[in-house]
Amino acid sequence: MNDLRFALRQLRKSPGFTFLAVLTLALGIGMNTAIFSLMHDLFLRRLPFHEPERVVRIYGEAKDRDLKEMPFSVPKSGIIETHKLFFPASPRIGGTVLS
Repeated sequence: MNDLRFALRQLRKSPGFTFLAVLTLALGIGMNTAIFSLMHDLFLRRLPFHEPERVVRIYGEAKDRDLKEMPFSVPKSGIIETHKLFFPASPRIGGTVLS
């Protein structure tokens, strides 16, 4: 108990150090919480689909520029949806066609 009183007395004597210590602890705890929340959302939680094992990612290829994994643009995915080139039904998120 004496040690706690001594520590509080020392912190009261130097308010600049106290402020810096409290700020450092608050930032550390906040960043730790944010990082673990992000890790949980990205890697531990299940995908919000009924059958997540059927979710695919489609890439394009530009041979003239030697690009092998180019993501599809929204207009190209609209063409895929219109002509049903790959899938019988394409999911939609926020009104945008995803294929």
